[in-house]
Amino acid sequence: MSPKPSDVVANKVGICECRIEDLDSSIRHLWMCLVKEMFEIEPITIPSEANSCKWLDFVKEGLPKKRNILLTAKVDEKTVGFASVTLPREGVFEVQETFGVVNDLYILPEFRKKGIGKKLLNECLSRIKAEGFKRARISVLSADKKAIQLYKKTGFKVFMYNLTKKL
Repeated sequence: MSPKPSDVVANKVGICECRIEDLDSSIRHLWMCLVKEMFEIEPITIPSEANSCKWLDFVKEGLPKKRNILLTAKVDEKTVGFASVTLPREGVFEVQETFGVVNDLYILPEFRKKGIGKKLLNECLSRIKAEGFKRARISVLSADKKAIQLYKKTGFKVFMYNLTKKL
């Protein structure tokens, strides 16, 4: 029997690195949940079956090349969150330092505010550092105040602003 979300604490959560064979419908479902929440804040990426397949293909293609890392947060056997990392090893321009990028971080709503997101984010940062990167970058929608609060608590600072204009 799985514990109730209210009983879960971060030290009971397992963080697992996904291999290609681990990628299943539960991971795609979590990505769809993330995109649906983001779409409600700022309608950009359409939460569609086609897009979830494209995302999964992107992750699958990058895992064996060590370009992507996908981590999951599990409580007992239930996957309650995930984080996706990209490790860009080549760029068009020469740069002072490269960044490991946390692309996505998502925790099911009923498991939030229990330290799981922080634990998952810290594991992302550890993996990025272990791969030789000196900096990590994460993007967040400006209206996602709770995520911004988590990232700032973890030591992230504003690096750049992206501005948009509806035409």
